Amino acid sequence: MITYFLSSGATSRIFSLSYAERIPVRATPMTSKSRPTPQSLWAQFPQKSRTPLSQIARATWASTLILFAAAIFTLAVAFTTNGKATSNIWTQNAAVLIAIGGIILKGALGTLLGIALYQHLWSMLARPASESHKAGLTVKNIESLHLASRLSVSMIVYPSFSGAWAVGLLALLATSALVPALQAGVQVVARSVIIPSTVQMNHAQLDPRMATRETATNLPQDAMPNVKRSAINALFGEESGHAYTKQNFTGQATFGPLNFTDVECVVESREGIPTARDWYYNFTSRLTDDIPSSSSYTLLYGALSFNVTLQNGTHFLYHKCKLRPAQGSCSTVLSGGVGQMKDLRCNRSNWMDPVPDAIEGPATGFHAVAMAFINAFEGEAWTTYTTMRPQENSSFVEATARFSNRTVFLMPPELISHVQRVIWHTPIDAKYLVVEMDFPLIFSVVGSAVLAGLISVFYLVVAPNKILGRLMRDSLVHSFTIGGTDGPSIRGACIASLEKVLKDAGGERLKYDMLTEATPEVLGRMGIREVGEYEGPMQETRPSKELFYG
Repeated sequence: MITYFLSSGATSRIFSLSYAERIPVRATPMTSKSRPTPQSLWAQFPQKSRTPLSQIARATWASTLILFAAAIFTLAVAFTTNGKATSNIWTQNAAVLIAIGGIILKGALGTLLGIALYQHLWSMLARPASESHKAGLTVKNIESLHLASRLSVSMIVYPSFSGAWAVGLLALLATSALVPALQAGVQVVARSVIIPSTVQMNHAQLDPRMATRETATNLPQDAMPNVKRSAINALFGEESGHAYTKQNFTGQATFGPLNFTDVECVVESREGIPTARDWYYNFTSRLTDDIPSSSSYTLLYGALSFNVTLQNGTHFLYHKCKLRPAQGSCSTVLSGGVGQMKDLRCNRSNWMDPVPDAIEGPATGFHAVAMAFINAFEGEAWTTYTTMRPQENSSFVEATARFSNRTVFLMPPELISHVQRVIWHTPIDAKYLVVEMDFPLIFSVVGSAVLAGLISVFYLVVAPNKILGRLMRDSLVHSFTIGGTDGPSIRGACIASLEKVLKDAGGERLKYDMLTEATPEVLGRMGIREVGEYEGPMQETRPSKELFYG
């Protein structure tokens, strides 16, 4: 048994170390960054019985700042993506960005709520006895309220009939639902532009959002799937009815002015019956009329030139055509807002010349219509050389061809009306996808989170603090400043703030060890002990097996 006495200022303590097992340890001096005396951590008890504002500020400033930053980020994403097409990375990932903001918001709010609940736990632990309650808390209540302050789901296993536990449970549920609630406010919906005129009609015109893009250059590459589907619907829907307007309108309807794609053709006719070497239908195309641009990375086209051979049963029709952006208006005959697709007529007032070179302009929208047109009309129709069996690989042929027997195609008598129907109808049903934000929901979630965080800080400021004298922090280091009848593990730190302890005593070394030796007659003690500034020729201790410690 070795007993030694330490004295410093007005405090002195006796430490007794016993050894059940003795293991030699090399004597080495320790470099110490500790305070010169325990008194350096002493703090004056607050005169106003309130937690010092400096401690509250140091504990909450980062979380409060992050709370506001996350709220601003979430709202910024909502405002900058609302009503925008999903044509770039920012809008395509709006829901993901909202979720990221929500996760940060959840973390900051949980931290502030946890600080307030943890302080309340210690306030309850320090309350004196009264007529309505006993002094302090039971160990079970302490664990329950501690789990509640951490917003841990384990708090459900240790319920407590107290307001603080209920607030912790509500905070757990609220923070868990925060991110899904924000994501519920983000929707991707289909939308069309309404052109005001004699009747109101959905028409995307030459909207650049109809096009898919190259990843690196953002140049138009193809048409969106719904744009291609719109072209195919028009190709097969010659006799089909189409709801052009939601208005209950009957009669001749005109809508415009608008930008659309029109066609001009030169057609040559040659009488003849096809042989196995001839095409019943053949389509080729290429983009032409480069649009001059100041950017070397921008390559847009103002026209699509295409050649089509069509055998209509009596003649070979050779088409040399060009699609170009145009301006004008369209009309059709409606009955209750519905008309047949074949009756739609678009009248060109002028070609769009020059076509603007902006990549987010009508040239990109025209590119999308052109690609959807190619998708509908490309391909061929022919018969096999030996068996004269009809063969085809074109949607146009599938939509228009008939058969009188198993060896002869009956193609439509002309081509132009089908081309016009497709290019005029494609923008009508080409509803592009846009992001819509449920602002009432997003504002309520973000506002509630910010308000709850501010209420937590406000509670810390106004809550009475008649016994604790400081802000309690849910920190392992801070727990070493709380001691029993023998004082805390970190001497002189009973009411010191966490930041002061870390600053003034951050270099001191502590060790969980055997404090007093156990014997068959006496219980031993385990706990945190200080490691001295200089470890002399002493030996490390270990608890004796099969003996009792308390």
